[in-house]
Amino acid sequence: MELEHGAAELDPESWVRAVGFASSATDVAEALRGILAEAVQASGAAAGAVVELQRLCCRAAWGCDPSELEPLLRPDGAIAAALARGASWSRGPLLISEPHLPSEGVAGEPGRLLLTPLRARDLVTGCLLLFYRGEAEPTPAQWRGVAGFAGLATLALENDHLSEEARRARQARDHFLTAIHHELRTPATAFMLHAGLLQSGHTAELPPRLQRTVETLEASVSELVRVIGSVLSLARLEAGTAPAGTDVVNPRELVLELLRRVEPTVERKRLSLAVFLPRSLPLLQTDAERLRRILLHLFANAIKFTDEGGIEVRVERAARAAGGKKREPMLIVSVSDTGRGVPETEIERIFEPFAQVDEGARTDSESRGVGLGLTLARKLARSLGGEVVVESTEGEGTVATLLLPYRTGASE
Repeated sequence: MELEHGAAELDPESWVRAVGFASSATDVAEALRGILAEAVQASGAAAGAVVELQRLCCRAAWGCDPSELEPLLRPDGAIAAALARGASWSRGPLLISEPHLPSEGVAGEPGRLLLTPLRARDLVTGCLLLFYRGEAEPTPAQWRGVAGFAGLATLALENDHLSEEARRARQARDHFLTAIHHELRTPATAFMLHAGLLQSGHTAELPPRLQRTVETLEASVSELVRVIGSVLSLARLEAGTAPAGTDVVNPRELVLELLRRVEPTVERKRLSLAVFLPRSLPLLQTDAERLRRILLHLFANAIKFTDEGGIEVRVERAARAAGGKKREPMLIVSVSDTGRGVPETEIERIFEPFAQVDEGARTDSESRGVGLGLTLARKLARSLGGEVVVESTEGEGTVATLLLPYRTGASE
């Protein structure tokens, strides 16, 4: 049916509001309702709806109840019949008569439906419906506006589909990583137990050369399980599926405990270790396991990339601002090293997953790593409301600092 000519252009502010809904709404239903509201008002329609072709269902409605569309969506209904025409209407709008206009206040009145196709990747994925009372119909200018609103509705639906696909992909990835982690952990644990028995001398005394081989195998298996666990932890943090705990921690004791764990590696590399700890610190309320992992990543990173000199660990409680927030009491743990350092232009890149500086120079397995330590440390810190920052001078060393809100425990 030919549309009438000669009409004023649509209000630009209506476009601005509709684009705002399409770009900033928190969910697709909210975005579509906002776009429909503008489309209905701008086109002089009585009501509107967005229908998705794949499921032949109403995704959003304005000015009518979605349940009122069900008769029109049945195989013998007007909308289903129009959608079945395919290419005959997909190049432009289709105006059809419908004696039962599903709109509050005008239900049962004669009316017309304007179906505007929603096109994505050269396919018709649905339609934007506008309901007109009686013989009313849109003008050409209004139709051009409706086509723009249909484009925004298409964008909102496509973003929703892409988000759902991404969610499913993340879920599949997480399931895969969890399965791999569990499948590796069991044989790895058995291997390390047997390696421990061999090293203990209970089965037989090992020659020095074989002893070193067993130690290397044990370390390699342990590192493999650790890397898989780190990737799994990163995936869970990004998905937000692991809420933080609220343990009460003695930060002084925790730091000393973790330093005792890394001390053998420091001694083996013949590095110095200086620790500056207050005699006492208030109890801290946070996720103990996440704090432990943050500190271990910072300690291990400093040791790994320091060949000469030493490591310095400073712990204090002071008022600082982190992540653009206001000043508040913070647990501050600074880990300094005399390692190779990082160029200033590369500092932010070292927080990206699997990123490494000067990868070509890292040919030894001990210092190569996989580039997840600082990524996990920062993400874990942010999940606790804190931050990890790095200052570095190439060729001189690096200072990595944890800033964590000092929420005190009840027993302070």
